[in-house]
Amino acid sequence: MTSVATPSSSSNISSSVALRNFVQTCRSPETRKIYLAALQYFMDYLKIERDRYDKLLEKDPKLIQMDISDYITYLKDSTTLSSGSISTYISAVRKFYTMNDITTLNWEKIHSFEPDREKSVEDRPYTHAEIKRLIENTSPRNRAIILLMSSSAPRVGALTGIRIKDLESIDNYGIRSSLGLDIKVRRNFFTIYR
Repeated sequence: MTSVATPSSSSNISSSVALRNFVQTCRSPETRKIYLAALQYFMDYLKIERDRYDKLLEKDPKLIQMDISDYITYLKDSTTLSSGSISTYISAVRKFYTMNDITTLNWEKIHSFEPDREKSVEDRPYTHAEIKRLIENTSPRNRAIILLMSSSAPRVGALTGIRIKDLESIDNYGIRSSLGLDIKVRRNFFTIYR
């Protein structure tokens, strides 16, 4: 559903300048390609010729906001796009308007029209059997990594900073601990606390 056009403060921007403001601020060539296609889908929805980017800037911001909200509803109800794809399409539209100085749009309200994110894979911890299978079929180095990660749940990237010199022996348990960490041994595995 399209809205009636009224002049806005950005209506004096030419189509080529509006496009340049948008495209040249996309850092990655792949992002540029995806965002441009997403913006053109939005223009198709509004029945605006694909080379007339200036037409997107001619409406009052309240009407633009309504158009975007209606577009999200259309994408949810009339397409098979995932929530992630819809979010990408709307990110492209947002970037276009932001880069062309239409900054009064209520994006919190607009985003409330987006569908909830679908969870593609349910997160769960590995079972003891899965961990055992992993450590039985790997090198001693990878065995140490798997055991450390499965027992302490460090943040992504934390393991790369640990060096042998950072470890100290814990004679009572026959395990090693990173300096400055409190180790608790429970049921054949240990947890590290900061």
